Amino acid sequence: MPYDLLFIYKCLPVSIPCIIAGKLRGKKVMIDWDDLDSAFQPTAFRKAIAGWTERWMPRFADVVTTHNQRIKEQAERVGARKIIIVPR
Repeated sequence: MPYDLLFIYKCLPVSIPCIIAGKLRGKKVMIDWDDLDSAFQPTAFRKAIAGWTERWMPRFADVVTTHNQRIKEQAERVGARKIIIVPR
């Protein structure tokens, strides 16, 4: 099915193949980042994986949307190019 925008909900490891496929097809990628999932993981391994995806994924998005300033600043630190705060 054709599409113009790949919409990713959260920075999760399962989304990495989708981002790669979308970018290879020349599609726009949008990530909605609503919280720092790495902070909520129960084990050190899961925290590390979630933290890695939160550092890696935003730099490949064409736009990151969030609802708060803290995540906007985190997205800027990890290389996101365009960040939009969506009001609640």
